[in-house]
Amino acid sequence: MTEHELINKIRSGEKKLFGLIIQKYNQRLFRITRSVTRHDADVDDILKETFLKAFLRLPQYKGDIDFSVWLTKILLNIISVRLNKSSWFNKDFFNAFRKRSIPDISVSDIGFKAILEKAVDGLPRTLRTVYVMIEVERATLEEVTLSLEISEMEVNDRLIRAKAFLNDNLCIDCLNLPDLFIYPTDRSEIVYSEVMEMLDMIR
Repeated sequence: MTEHELINKIRSGEKKLFGLIIQKYNQRLFRITRSVTRHDADVDDILKETFLKAFLRLPQYKGDIDFSVWLTKILLNIISVRLNKSSWFNKDFFNAFRKRSIPDISVSDIGFKAILEKAVDGLPRTLRTVYVMIEVERATLEEVTLSLEISEMEVNDRLIRAKAFLNDNLCIDCLNLPDLFIYPTDRSEIVYSEVMEMLDMIR
C-alpha cells in the first residue's frame, strides 16, 4: 500500500491505520525536535501534539508536497509556538556565525557517540537543524528547503558551516551518523499508544 493509499484509507475512517504513520515518522520527528530544542523533556508531548494535529488536519492535505514535508511543517510550527513562550529559548540561542567550544567530556565516562551528540547539540540552532535533517535523518535537499522554507543555497551554506564546526572539533567523516539521537523504544511506544487512545475518542 502506498502512502497516498494509506492516507486515503485513514480519511475514509480507518483511524487505526494512522498508527502506521506514527511508526514511520516518530524517529524522524524526534530527531528534528531534538535538533531545534536541545531539550528532551518536552519532546514526547510535542510529538503527540504533532501527530494529533496531523490526523485532525488530514482532510486539508492536498498532496502538493510530500507528506513528510507537510508533517514536518506541522511539527516546526508547534515547536515555534512553544519556543516563543519559553524563557530558556530566549536566554541562550546563539549567534549562528560564531564558533562555540564543546564542553569537556570524558570519553571513558560516556562514550564517543554521546560526545558526538553533545557536539551536535553545541551547534547553533539554525545549523543544527539542517545538519540533523540531512546527515542524520537523511532527508533530501528538497525536503529540507520546503520544511524550513529557506533556499537550497542557504541549506547548503548551513550544512557546510555545521560540518566545518564539527570537523574542527571531532573527526566525523567516517562515523555512522544515522545512529545518533535514537528515539528510545519505550518512549516511542508510549507516544504511539497515547496518540491512538486519543484518536479513539474522536468521533
